[in-house]
Amino acid sequence: MVRSSHYFIGIPLKKEIQDWLCEWQEALNPYVSYKIWPHPDDFHITLKFLGSATEDRIHSLQERLNNGPYPSSFSLKVGTLGFFGSSMQPRVMWAGVEKSPSLLELQQVVEEQCRVLGFPPENRPYRPHITLAKKWKSPDLSLSDQNFDTILPPPKKRIMEVDRFCLFRIHPSKKIKYEAVHTEYLREK
Repeated sequence: MVRSSHYFIGIPLKKEIQDWLCEWQEALNPYVSYKIWPHPDDFHITLKFLGSATEDRIHSLQERLNNGPYPSSFSLKVGTLGFFGSSMQPRVMWAGVEKSPSLLELQQVVEEQCRVLGFPPENRPYRPHITLAKKWKSPDLSLSDQNFDTILPPPKKRIMEVDRFCLFRIHPSKKIKYEAVHTEYLREK
C-alpha cells in the first residue's frame, strides 16, 4: 500500500509577524474558548489546500511549481481580527490578510499549477487569513460582545513582506504540525 500524507501550499510568516500574532493569541485567550492554538511556527497564509497525496504526485507538483509565472515579491497588510462560523461559537479565529493584487495573482497561479496535475479546484471564494485558534471548546460559553480593539496590543495592522511560498506536509501528531518540503522564491521587486 502506498502511504500518503496531507499537504497544502502556503506563505510562511517572518519571525516578527509570528511574534506579534503570538501576542494576539496571549491577549485573546482569556476571552474565547478554543481547543487548538497553533504554534507560531505554524502560522501561514494558505494558498491551496491539497489534501492527501502520494510522494510521486508531490514530486510532480514540486517540478511543476518550479516553473510558475509568479509575481515579484510584494508587501501586504496583516491585522484585522475575524471569525469563521457561528457568531456565538465561531469555529476559527483569524488575523485578516489584505487581498492585494499580487497575493491574488500568486494564489491563482498556484491554483492553476495544481489544477493541471488533477488537484480539484477550491469551490469557495479565496479568503486569505492566518488562523490564530480553532475548534470552539466549551458548549456553555459563547463569544461575548468583547471590544477586541481594546484587548489587542497596538498597532492594529502591520506590513508583511512576501518573498516565498512553500509546499507543506502536515504532521497532525507533532507540536509543530507543518513541515516545509519545498520552497519557491519570488523574484525581487
